[in-house]
Amino acid sequence: MSTRAEKFIHQTENTEHRHKIDYTTSLYDAWIADQSDENMMDLDENVNAAEAEPIILGSMLGPDEGDMDDFDDYDFGDQEPPVIVDLSNDQEDTTETDDNDDFMDEEPVSTFDKLYMFIGLFIILFQRQYLSEVAAEILMAFINIILSYTNTSYPKLPKKLSILRQHMGVDIFEEGLKRYVACKKCHKIYTLDVLLANEQTLCHYIEYPHHQSSAWSAKLCNEQLFKNGSCKKNQQLKEYPYHSVIKGLQIMFRRSNFYEQINAWRYRQQTTDVYYDIYDGKMWSEIKDGNGETFIDDKHSIQFALNVDWFSPFKNGPSYSCGAIYLSILNLPRSQRNLPSNILLIGTLPGPKEPSNHQMNHYMEPLVKELEKLYEGVPVSNDPNSPTMRALLLSVNCDIPAARKVGAFTGIQSFCACYRCDRKFTQLPGSALRNWGGFDFAWQDCGEAKNAEGAEKWKAARTPQERERIENKMMELWRRMVNPTTGKPLLTKDHFAEMQREAELIELPPGFDISKTKIGGHFAFMKGAEWRTWVLALSSILLKNRLPPQHLKIWLKFVCANKLLAGPSITSNEIDRAHLLLKQFCVECEELYGCQEITPNMHSHLHLKSQIYDFGPIYSIWNLNFEHYNGLLKSINTNRKDSFETTYMSGFLELGFTDNFVTEKSRWFAGEPDFIKILTRLAPHLSPPPIDLTINAAEFDLNTFINYAEKWNGRLEVSGWEPLPPSTLPLDLKPHVSISDDHYELLLQYYRHMYPYGIFKSYHIEDVDAPGEMVGYIIQKMLSVKILRQLYRSDEARSKKGINVQALFLETDNNGNPVIREGRQQTEMRYGRIAYFFVHRIRLHQGDDTSHFDHTFAFVNWYAKSSDIPSIAAQRSHGLMECCNHFRRMTLKCILPVHRIFSPIAVAPNGPDKLVVIPLPRKTTG
Repeated sequence: MSTRAEKFIHQTENTEHRHKIDYTTSLYDAWIADQSDENMMDLDENVNAAEAEPIILGSMLGPDEGDMDDFDDYDFGDQEPPVIVDLSNDQEDTTETDDNDDFMDEEPVSTFDKLYMFIGLFIILFQRQYLSEVAAEILMAFINIILSYTNTSYPKLPKKLSILRQHMGVDIFEEGLKRYVACKKCHKIYTLDVLLANEQTLCHYIEYPHHQSSAWSAKLCNEQLFKNGSCKKNQQLKEYPYHSVIKGLQIMFRRSNFYEQINAWRYRQQTTDVYYDIYDGKMWSEIKDGNGETFIDDKHSIQFALNVDWFSPFKNGPSYSCGAIYLSILNLPRSQRNLPSNILLIGTLPGPKEPSNHQMNHYMEPLVKELEKLYEGVPVSNDPNSPTMRALLLSVNCDIPAARKVGAFTGIQSFCACYRCDRKFTQLPGSALRNWGGFDFAWQDCGEAKNAEGAEKWKAARTPQERERIENKMMELWRRMVNPTTGKPLLTKDHFAEMQREAELIELPPGFDISKTKIGGHFAFMKGAEWRTWVLALSSILLKNRLPPQHLKIWLKFVCANKLLAGPSITSNEIDRAHLLLKQFCVECEELYGCQEITPNMHSHLHLKSQIYDFGPIYSIWNLNFEHYNGLLKSINTNRKDSFETTYMSGFLELGFTDNFVTEKSRWFAGEPDFIKILTRLAPHLSPPPIDLTINAAEFDLNTFINYAEKWNGRLEVSGWEPLPPSTLPLDLKPHVSISDDHYELLLQYYRHMYPYGIFKSYHIEDVDAPGEMVGYIIQKMLSVKILRQLYRSDEARSKKGINVQALFLETDNNGNPVIREGRQQTEMRYGRIAYFFVHRIRLHQGDDTSHFDHTFAFVNWYAKSSDIPSIAAQRSHGLMECCNHFRRMTLKCILPVHRIFSPIAVAPNGPDKLVVIPLPRKTTG
């Protein structure tokens, strides 16, 4: 019996009817009919313990929900990364297979089949998170023993997990996976079939085919491609696994709601001069297709972001660097875009060393060819009536070295090292380094045509020297902003130790995480997310009184610009202000430190303005998510043998596509809630969050919601019953409880203030039969709430990260009296600590209509205002605020609609009864 699903289908059905077949059902029927001894488990066979030795479980069991608190800064939804174990490297060559387009078509499943399918899926999912393959096979043997003692005629489970996976059809992710043979010297890639057919064992690549000398133009690489010179399968010295982007998209289009998800952006709320996401940038809607029409207007058109990154796979051992090529689907909502199951891993780049800039072209070649096809259009499936999907690459989101390789631009020592402008850089006197200084010049854009012209000249170059001359006329794509380095010994070892101790006392909200020991360790091995936390949250307070005033003043301009740029949305005015701050920062750094201390990153700072206008806020093209995917790859156990990068590829594909497959197959178990409950614990995203276009377009208005926390016209503009963002729902409500008496009185006062024309009665002192509406004392609490993807917690939650917030009020003194300046009542930001969240239901009368309304509140204890004017002024000069470390008297203002929470804050102790408040950027999009 065939072990491949597509082969079996070809044997049992005519090709023209393939799209009507459920692979798993067909395989299952054949499996029942053909249980050969070699594929079935012998119940009396002893398990060879030696088999288990090479395969180990390299990660801990799935953590409790509370233990994942520190990962809330990532927009990966609520999915916990599963533990993946090693896949065998001694597998057959897996090349692109025939389409299996409609593996999700379903037929009714009998009760007998339901149980058997449930057992199979349970084993596959349970093994993926908790077991090695050998342990799973022992579990299969155990289940066979149990089933043998029942009175039913269940078939045996197979001996090998791989066969179970094939029979269940879960190995669908292998479709489109191709294993190229790569040259260890020049990185040229070959298809294995061609090499085997030609019995070619050496690399025949010619690097300079246009060289005027025949010695160069005919010079072959001649590097050995196979072990021992033997042209056989699985004997290649270096392997490049590549997964077809076309096949990956076709599989994604099989999802029930993928089409709705990639078009949800069309129904978003828009505000003039506000950039929320990449859709608001000019480039999103400027690119045309071959007919001159806007490319993205077609609802089956997709625009990608490309990321390439290298990482070290081993914590210990020899130096080794491998890489990964990812595609992110920008059409998806941001909350879905960054889920690993929605990321296309295109290739894993073999080590042990990174390819050079021009060698990277070999690995990009298969992707470029597929993107050319997708630009013209490719059918969604093999069905002749299926729609045509199209795709293009909109942006390259990499760190600077990777962007240099992917974009085929030159390094930082090129005289013209910026692709955005035609600036020519000079050489520093007495040094081989470039002078990156000089910020007052005409920033003349260098267009696409000029870069393409340079690429063609480079390709046609006949000698290495000619290529080098051309490289000095080309540009470099930079998309990441990093901290400038001055090289000045302004901070001592004691300073770093002090800052680490002080950082331990600062309460940071979710999304602003950093290893405090890295501060004491002079920022060694800091990750991108940690640099963000340092710049936005910590540096202003920790560098105060440590960095000399002149230096600190310059640094704070950089911090202020970053706070404007690092938020999930940005206005045109904020873009201009950030650009001005960055220019001042760069100019003043050059004046203070000299041009020799100016880095190439600082030149790219002044291109950020045009890049945001083109691609939307930096937040929409953030690279931190891709660093997380590298971590997922490294969590996959390998045997560290040759071509373990293929194991990485298979493991990542399994992570995404198995969840897709199980989501669809969950329909097998309709009417079996116990089955679904267990499978959901193993695959949390059995039901992807629906995109309710009606709610997004009609009931919830993003602009109005944002203004609830920002606008003020003398009265509260929101009561608490107004629509919450769809991403906030459903609320995690706890059982009904009674509100405390003192808080009940404040709630009663709140309703009487908010609805002055209504009559609200106290449950404690007023007659139930008296006129008016009785305010109930029953509430439902919540430990936390996510508002526009920012997590806020309460004092009742186990983790206290995210309990400090700020909100806008009419300004009062500590006695509650209004503050009047220049004849006008002033507004102020109050800083407080959330005691708990709760929902309260009350009946409201609107004319002749009477309805119950659920109000969603936070009970906030507000910190008292500081009266130390000089101290407040000093903090404000550093972008900080100050308050007392005790609370104001409780008033009805403690009842705060969650709609009015402006943003989280960080707080740090400042003496016996003061707190330093660190305002942080507000999220205004999910």
